Amino acid sequence: MTRLLLVDSRTLNLFVALPRSSLSLRGQGHISCAALWRSAPLWSAGLTSIDLRRTRVDDKFIARLGASEAAETIECLNLSQSQYITDAAIAHLRAFPRLRQGLPALVSLRLVGTEVTSIGCLRFIRERDGTEKLTTFTVPYRWYSTGATNDWLEVLEECWRRCPRLTRPPFPRIRCRSLLRIMDACAGAGLGHAPPELRELSLGLLTDPCAETGHGHEAATAIAACRAQLVRLDLCSFHGRDLAATPELDRAIASLGDRLLALRLAHFDAAASRWSLPSMSGRLETLTLDRIRCPFVGLTTALSGLGHHLRHLFLESCTFTTTSTTEELTSADDDDVSRDWGAMVAALGRLERLCWCASAFSPPRALRVAIAHPRLERLELGGSDPEDGPALELERLACPQLRRVVLDLERLRWVGQHTLAAALREQSPALEEIDIDDGGVMRPFARLHTLTLRRAIPVASGDDDDDAAVQVTGLAAGESLTRLSLARYGLARAGELDGLLRHFPRLTRLELDSVPLPALAFDALQQHEALSELSLSNIECEPFAMSCAGFPNLTALQLNGKFITALRLNNHPTLARVVVANSSRLVALSALGCPSLYHLHIESSGGAADGDRLALAIDCPSLLRLSLYGVRSRSVDVAPLRCPKLRHLVLDRVDHLPLSVVEQVFVECPDLATAKLTSCGVEREDVERLCQPRRSGEELQVAWGQDGEVFEWP
Repeated sequence: MTRLLLVDSRTLNLFVALPRSSLSLRGQGHISCAALWRSAPLWSAGLTSIDLRRTRVDDKFIARLGASEAAETIECLNLSQSQYITDAAIAHLRAFPRLRQGLPALVSLRLVGTEVTSIGCLRFIRERDGTEKLTTFTVPYRWYSTGATNDWLEVLEECWRRCPRLTRPPFPRIRCRSLLRIMDACAGAGLGHAPPELRELSLGLLTDPCAETGHGHEAATAIAACRAQLVRLDLCSFHGRDLAATPELDRAIASLGDRLLALRLAHFDAAASRWSLPSMSGRLETLTLDRIRCPFVGLTTALSGLGHHLRHLFLESCTFTTTSTTEELTSADDDDVSRDWGAMVAALGRLERLCWCASAFSPPRALRVAIAHPRLERLELGGSDPEDGPALELERLACPQLRRVVLDLERLRWVGQHTLAAALREQSPALEEIDIDDGGVMRPFARLHTLTLRRAIPVASGDDDDDAAVQVTGLAAGESLTRLSLARYGLARAGELDGLLRHFPRLTRLELDSVPLPALAFDALQQHEALSELSLSNIECEPFAMSCAGFPNLTALQLNGKFITALRLNNHPTLARVVVANSSRLVALSALGCPSLYHLHIESSGGAADGDRLALAIDCPSLLRLSLYGVRSRSVDVAPLRCPKLRHLVLDRVDHLPLSVVEQVFVECPDLATAKLTSCGVEREDVERLCQPRRSGEELQVAWGQDGEVFEWP
């Protein structure tokens, strides 16, 4: 696959001559749709796979793609997290041979995190020619916290009926009882209980004690109907409550045999019974245990036969018991538990990624571990909450292939002979990403490109023993680092931030969170012209007005906190995305003449505001999404408001916004596709009046209503 990174609208054309059958532009949200389409040779014949996750592609771009030279050969299209994709986009993906429109060879379509509705998905499945060829079709997870609605269940049933080659359901955590009902209906129609090539299954199990049959029986029935080709299985509580483990589940998982390659279990309690963990096949490559309570000996026993195949192990928020009244489990001291933990990791010879986060023992144990693994590439390590027991102690870390390390030193204590930074430098020379809160004077990592440092207590001004600049520059080489994130770090001395930026001339992304900064520090930021992404959160300083004129190459700006009183973006040539959150002190925002700005999000914290008025001035010819949240106690003036290409409008809890502003958007923005107008005084009569003049056949989705009561049109 050809994946383009660190490109922009000016350099995109340099890559059109590369031979490719797959193209990835994932995360390149700063490139406009117009710039993408001007690079027409990218979409030439022979292209079979396109990854457009987290980009700015919209419905019109998909329409053009459906009529391009690549339309006949594209098989895989990933639009996940692309917020400007609506029902109109997938309407263009329905194959119309006479019009040469659509993607007739399409077999994989991913729509997670888009604005596509269940109605659009149903039309796509029912009306598209070649639906029977689909192997992957994933839909947005709008229902995730409350359960699948009947509309999305209808999408699931249509996929079950019309897509015999489907390898995974369109969404995860399917309510087991609903799935069984759909299976019975399909079997009654002579279609079989499930698509014959189904390889992945994610079930949400209920904890209703009044049910006629338990969740173990239901899960076993569903697994038995799908187990012919099943290789990935996810079982979790539908409501996030712990499920009592049953032998039925053990037998159901064991019935998959050597076919099972990935298993995830969440919210299970097996500590009160003799059941430990299911008998897993020796070919298992990925195991995830999330909020599991079981005997620790059960974990080590289950992993003992996976040493030759297991590559990824995730143990998150689990509780492992080390005492029991049964004969198999006896009390063990801290040294025995630590030794067993180390032996468990060492026995997994092919392990590439290990995550032990917020997991603990019951009763609490002082775990002291040494990790020495020749193949480990990614490590995420953190002990239990300090209130639940002693912190995890790490005395050795020797992993020569380690590329990314995340260490939570608020729940983890380094007890090695040298500093943690020195140990990493000595034993892990291939590191590319570090997320820790410990530094030391040492030779920097030559290949490090991402560095995140956190401290629990801010460094006081004038404290020479904890110089943040010395710690950061000691970890990273000046020519390699492109991304720096500092949280709860002390940069209070004048010139300290300037020194950091001068040491890293290639730094393009800077994130500062809960950092005390003097007023002069913002002048230093503006002198670093290479910055393209800037994030400032909870900055400890006097409130001030900010202008982006000093950041000539800035493409993304995120401000979170009450330190901004006014924001001026006028005439910025490259700024594409602006997010202002928790902004109760913001009284003015001006975005006039911003040709690249496509996303503007303003969210008030709802606290006491410095003024009773919020003034907005918006003149952005490329703006696609405008969001305004939580401005309840202040009047909002928007003048001027010119955004002819706007496609998505969100007004949520904006009590004092004139209705004329909404009317202006509906009249002057012909491409408007979605509008969320909740708790802003808009009634059904207003919606009908606003939507009536629009041309027939246009796709427009409108939601309105008050708190807790939301309606949709049409």
